[in-house]
Formats: sequence, C-alpha cells, structure tokens
Amino acid sequence: MSASQEPSGGLAGTRFFSGTYDEAISLAVRTRDYLVGAGALAQKQLDPATRVTFNLESSRIVSRIAYMMVWLLYQRAVHAGEVGIETAVADSPELCGLDFCSESWGRDPARLPNGLVTLWDESLLLYRRVSRLDEMVRRDLPSPEQAAEAPLHH
Repeated sequence: MSASQEPSGGLAGTRFFSGTYDEAISLAVRTRDYLVGAGALAQKQLDPATRVTFNLESSRIVSRIAYMMVWLLYQRAVHAGEVGIETAVADSPELCGLDFCSESWGRDPARLPNGLVTLWDESLLLYRRVSRLDEMVRRDLPSPEQAAEAPLHH
C-alpha cells in the first residue's frame, strides 16, 4: 500500500457515514423484497396507466439506490486505502447532476401503492443526503493546480 493509499479517517471513517451506508443497504434490501413480493402483487391490480407510473417510479428508486451504493462503496474503498480520493471522485457518479434520481414527484402518488410511495420518499431523502456528501467531498478535493503545488510527503 503506497503512502497515498493509506487508510484515512475521512468521511467513511465516521459513525454518520457508517449509519448512512447501513441505511442504504437496508433500503436496497427492502426495495428488492417489496418489488418481488407485495409490490409485484399490487402492480397487477393497477390500471394500465398507473402500472406504467409504478414501473417508472420503481426504476427511479432502483436507480437512486444503485448510484448511492456505487458512491458509498467508493468512499469505503478510499477509507480502506484501496483507491485514492481522486480516483473515487473521477470514477463515481456525480450525484447532484443526475436529474432522473433527484426529481421530486412529477405525478400524483395517491394512485400508487403505499409501499412504493414509502420507498420512493425514503430513497429520495437518502439520495439527497448522499448527494450533499458527494458535493462536500468534491468541493474539498484540491484542484489539479493545488495538488501540483502541494509538497510531496514520503
């Protein structure tokens, strides 16, 4: 492990990050369980137009979770010294720029099953929180000019 890849405290070393990571994992599992269980049954009871909305919003939930998990796993890898922060930022999605994931309800959720609405709301709140963390990490990353000027530590 090189000096630039030594484990660091950073964001992933905090209890807040660990709680956020655990929350994302739990949300992913609950979403999977819902979509293959009760959600699949509820979807069959919907009229065709509402079924399309159900599918769209299910896709939005799954996309949010997938992008968050990629970001969170990269941050854990940075903390473990497996990748540098610059690599993690370059390779992980910039969450605040993903309109599909960050949009609020565009349709009336009252026609959708409560289970889907609950997962949708939870995923949006968590996505916004992780997106703010992403913005913070990107903001605190030194610019290429600053990195070039920094003294080397051996």
